[in-house]
Amino acid sequence: MDFIKSLILVGLILAFFFGQLARLNLGPVTFPAIDFFIVLFSLINLFEHRRNLKSQNKYFSWFVLFSVLSLLANLIYYRYPLIKPLFYLIRLICLLSLLIYPPRINQKIKYLFVLSIIANVLFGLYQYFVWPDFTFFNSLNWDPHLSRLVSTFFDPTFTGLIYLMFLLFVFINKKYFLPITYYGLLITTYLALALTY
Repeated sequence: MDFIKSLILVGLILAFFFGQLARLNLGPVTFPAIDFFIVLFSLINLFEHRRNLKSQNKYFSWFVLFSVLSLLANLIYYRYPLIKPLFYLIRLICLLSLLIYPPRINQKIKYLFVLSIIANVLFGLYQYFVWPDFTFFNSLNWDPHLSRLVSTFFDPTFTGLIYLMFLLFVFINKKYFLPITYYGLLITTYLALALTY
């Protein structure tokens, strides 16, 4: 089980780095590969917690229940097509399940995840200075962005949020970094974050 979990986590980390560049097709619906790995990882995590499924955060549990009831009510009242809202709901439930039942992740995987974010920050800076004009993506139903760092996520707001969380992570875990690495990560990531605006 640990091997399968590690394999899924490596897939999740790779999919996270590639963002919108790694997409899967399911009939008329396309979605990022990261969603697929999040679903697999949350199922593995629930399996590991199967002997103790008592919620560790009841407020998230209530939110999941409210979200499911809300989708059902809207489907009945507005008669929306089911596929896209259902996919969003599945992703939301899987992400929240990781907060309700926190997963156990070994240190090597954590290091790999940190490296993937650093690589994403560097790629984002490369994209900003080499390919700053994303306006032609408007024809593919993406928001047009000009002179903004969007990285592999094609969304400066989402990219900025990830970089902000990474900045907080580096700041909180200062003792685990060498001084030159610590300040280098802070400056580089902050620059990348600033360029998303």
